[in-house]
Amino acid sequence: MCSITFHILLILAWSSISTVFTMCPDQIEGLIRWSDPTTWPNNMKPGHNSEVYIDSAILMDESPPKLHSIVIQPGGRLVWSCEDDYTMYVDFILIHGRMDIGSEDCKYTRKAKIILTGIRGDYEPIFVGEHDFGEKFIGVAPGGTLELHGDQKLSWTKLVRTIPKLDYHNGLIYSHMNSDVAKEDSCKPGLLVYILDEHTGHPEFGKYYHLGGSDIYQSTEHLPELLDVLYNLEDGKILTLAVNKNAVDLSIALVPLYDALEYVMYGMVNGLSQIRQLGSYDAYTLVAQKGAVMFNEDVSPNHGTYTQYARSDLTFYHYGMKIIMESFIDNQDERKSKVDLRVATLYGAYPVLDLLDDVSSWNVGDKIVLTSTDFDWQQTEEAIIVECPHCLHNQITVEMDSKFMHWGEIVDRVDERGEVALLTRNIVIEGQIQNHCPPENNNCDKFNYDTFGGHIKFVRGFRDVHVEGVELYHMGQQTGLGTYPLHFHMAYETGDREHPPYLKDNSVHKSYARCYTIHGTHGITLKRNVGYDSLGHCYFLEDGGEMRTVLDGNIGFSTRKAGLIPSDSKPSTFWITNPLTYLRNNVAAGSEYVGIWHIFPDEPVGLTVGLPGFMERYEAKHTAYNEWRNNVAHSNPFAGLYIDEIVNPDDTVGGENGYSPREDPFDPSSRTVTVDIIKPTLYKNRYQNAWIRGGGFNVVQGSFADSANGITFARSTDQVQYIRDSVIIGETRNIGEPTSYWEEDQVVTLHRAFPMPEHVGQTIRGIRFYDSSVYVYDVWFSEFQSDDYRDAGAISFMNDKPINYSTYSTVDNIQFAFADGESSGNRIFDSRWTGKEHGADISFHDIDGSVSGISGAEIFRIGASNLNHLCHWRENWNVAVCPPDEKSRPGSLSATSFWPPAVTTFSFLSLYDNAGICDFTNRLDKENSNPYCTMCNTHTIFAVLVWGAGLTISEYRLSTDGGFSEWTAWGSCYEDKDLGFVQWRYRACTEPIPEYYGVWCYGPTSESRSCVAY
Repeated sequence: MCSITFHILLILAWSSISTVFTMCPDQIEGLIRWSDPTTWPNNMKPGHNSEVYIDSAILMDESPPKLHSIVIQPGGRLVWSCEDDYTMYVDFILIHGRMDIGSEDCKYTRKAKIILTGIRGDYEPIFVGEHDFGEKFIGVAPGGTLELHGDQKLSWTKLVRTIPKLDYHNGLIYSHMNSDVAKEDSCKPGLLVYILDEHTGHPEFGKYYHLGGSDIYQSTEHLPELLDVLYNLEDGKILTLAVNKNAVDLSIALVPLYDALEYVMYGMVNGLSQIRQLGSYDAYTLVAQKGAVMFNEDVSPNHGTYTQYARSDLTFYHYGMKIIMESFIDNQDERKSKVDLRVATLYGAYPVLDLLDDVSSWNVGDKIVLTSTDFDWQQTEEAIIVECPHCLHNQITVEMDSKFMHWGEIVDRVDERGEVALLTRNIVIEGQIQNHCPPENNNCDKFNYDTFGGHIKFVRGFRDVHVEGVELYHMGQQTGLGTYPLHFHMAYETGDREHPPYLKDNSVHKSYARCYTIHGTHGITLKRNVGYDSLGHCYFLEDGGEMRTVLDGNIGFSTRKAGLIPSDSKPSTFWITNPLTYLRNNVAAGSEYVGIWHIFPDEPVGLTVGLPGFMERYEAKHTAYNEWRNNVAHSNPFAGLYIDEIVNPDDTVGGENGYSPREDPFDPSSRTVTVDIIKPTLYKNRYQNAWIRGGGFNVVQGSFADSANGITFARSTDQVQYIRDSVIIGETRNIGEPTSYWEEDQVVTLHRAFPMPEHVGQTIRGIRFYDSSVYVYDVWFSEFQSDDYRDAGAISFMNDKPINYSTYSTVDNIQFAFADGESSGNRIFDSRWTGKEHGADISFHDIDGSVSGISGAEIFRIGASNLNHLCHWRENWNVAVCPPDEKSRPGSLSATSFWPPAVTTFSFLSLYDNAGICDFTNRLDKENSNPYCTMCNTHTIFAVLVWGAGLTISEYRLSTDGGFSEWTAWGSCYEDKDLGFVQWRYRACTEPIPEYYGVWCYGPTSESRSCVAY
């Protein structure tokens, strides 16, 4: 049945209680049943491939045969029943009237599945007036309403305990990849075979058998040997087998092998094994226990796609172990093909996840994904929830033999806890795809798999759209523009409606074109959605004119390169093309390029060019952001947060953004304004955590960690930029998957993951000064030690681009968690050695001496034109520290006049200042004394701070416990046959109502007392 949300009203008429609730859509009067033949013309229900037209209110109460189309006419309505689970196969659904699966107040709790079918070109694209719906879609036409409301489930949460990688310290019993067997003949195509002891899981025998290559001699020699092994296998022993590269040799008969394997699996030859259908370069795996008729086999046919992957596993609960066999075949690079066997304890194969939130809405069998918490975005791992009788409300047990560590800790106010997203929903909309790339797609040269999924489009004039709790799988089409999983298309203004449209708590995964698209539409809200494994930008504001989009609490990850528009070759999980966007509480947890990219066109591009009500030319670059708060980006190769470049009219990107916000975007003389970037958490982004170009940016309470470059500000105008109350860490305890590389014909494995594995010598920098004037104050640095492979420095400079501007940057109240020195860490490090690199005159002013120990000092680089006889050289910094020259020091500028108000709430951290920091070992002017040193021999500073973002949980996900309302007045005195004369009063759990799994009120909701009737 559907789940009804009750609204309790207390009515003091003779102390009675009236309960009022919203009726579920399938309970409304006048619905006629789909299953009733009299509902349809000629008393005939729709048959196979029917074209169905609905002009009345119909209850979907059965799973129909495969349909060509459903057109819901104006005045027509299709309501899904809550009596059972239903599945519909259909080419397209066009809605002029209304379709309901549940409602806001009556969530749908059964299973509803719509599978959109067809190959591109099966029929002519569908148009409604000017609106092109294409093929394989659900379309909401002008006047149409779509209400999809799945069961309420928490969309995603975070780990609160690290999940270790499955290894010999954490539940791994045996691994083929780490064995001597893996080193023997692994290049030969054929089968990898193991015999395992059923009590311990340890191998008694393991060997590669050559069967699938051009060496006929070895194939004919190995096959009889393998048959002998199989027919002499003892009862109880466990056989594991996997195809290595290719196991089909047309020159020899493999039927005897198939017979032998069936004898192991079934105890007889019966022709039922899947291996009998094995073709060239198919992946195949088998795990079987001899004599128990207990086995698991899997085959992944070669359809000409990029790869094949097969996996078989068996769990032996009475022996306390799980056995996993895998076969991976790469059709483009044979060297990447591999096989693996792993044997794990039950604890290692079925870990318990400790999570931040109450996940009691998640069910056994639901699929989840753990995001990467390392530099490599591909370290995501899928898992299935299994039974856990003893789990608490924030725990689940999953089937997942983890290949990577997933971090679950906050490190010095940097929240690096991995996200866990739920993919499963009870309403599913799926695009049916082919097992190969159909030629009709016209893109098989770029994608050798089918990319023609389904899509959902809402066009201008729709009446209502509210979609929540829906799973969308194999949606989107890489065959042309405008066909995305969920797509508001040129709907113009929608935010002025009584009940504006929204997309909430949905899951889009394995998408062939984006996740959520807002195109030419204002006022759309996206909350708590999941976007996983998509081609092209995931959360996508298309033309740059889309205003007042609310992106709140969404997560996106595994965002892949694509080719619908040029910028899809540099995909970002959040592609934000309009400054009037509310961006809060979101997570960009891994893509092939950028996490969050703010990039504006000079004027809207595409279909919105020149339309009234959208941004005018150059308006975006002079408009402040609506809101930027508490967003997270990690595991991206180029940048976590990237604010730069412009979108050109042809959808290419490039250049500098020229961003300079002001009060009136159209008046060059109007006052400039700042843009607050509040509580960014950016970590494990390979090249840089943040690159911010533009004037007036104010980064507040930022947390930056584990990147080659923490944050860089770049110039677009004379407006200054700020960073304050922030934490910047070079390397945390989250070591990730150790980097390996080749050196002199051997593999070198490092002690941790390095940001740039192709360049392990990349300097680690916290903040880089470049061509912009930046004011840095109240910032805490930690863990910037150089090592045998690379240098590190908390404060550094950019070398690789020329600058043509003079800059004036300052630092004040900078704190360090390390004593300065070559072995303990560098406060400053400049990798500019020759004096020929760019940016010789980039410098900064140390106002209070908290960096250099000299109040008012200037820090200059090699080759700077401002060096003088007062300067001292600091060798481990590779810079000159120059005490203030009163004659040249600007007297009209008060540094503090540029600063916003300081934070006033603090906690304590222990920080260290270097003893003898002023004792320069290589002084440029050794004859001159140093009267400006004010911090020598100061060993410890106890700094007060609430710097950094800290916990990244969003406000709306903080559970609210219920609270009772005030008691009502006592009711009238009346005679009760059991209690005598009594009065009653009442209260309700409404102040507040418990939210997000908050605790319901505990205590009586009614009280009585004796009374005297007059």
